[in-house]
Amino acid sequence: MDAPDVANERQVSIRLPSDVVDRAEALVPALSRLPAHAAFRVERATVLKLALMRGLELLEREHGPGGAEAPKRGRKVASP
Repeated sequence: MDAPDVANERQVSIRLPSDVVDRAEALVPALSRLPAHAAFRVERATVLKLALMRGLELLEREHGPGGAEAPKRGRKVASP
């Protein structure tokens, strides 16, 4: 994750289960030690943003950007 670009961010408030917040908090020290994150301070919000972005990437691979169903791997699409 690159350094935050506040001009390109929107604030979103969501409620999360306590255990999810605790898990994110527990990852802060480990991510803080990574060279990729040396340019900025890693906080719980940073971990949650990373988790959300990675989760969205996974969902987009499964369903296509915008939710369009992506073809499954190994399945051939019949041509007309």
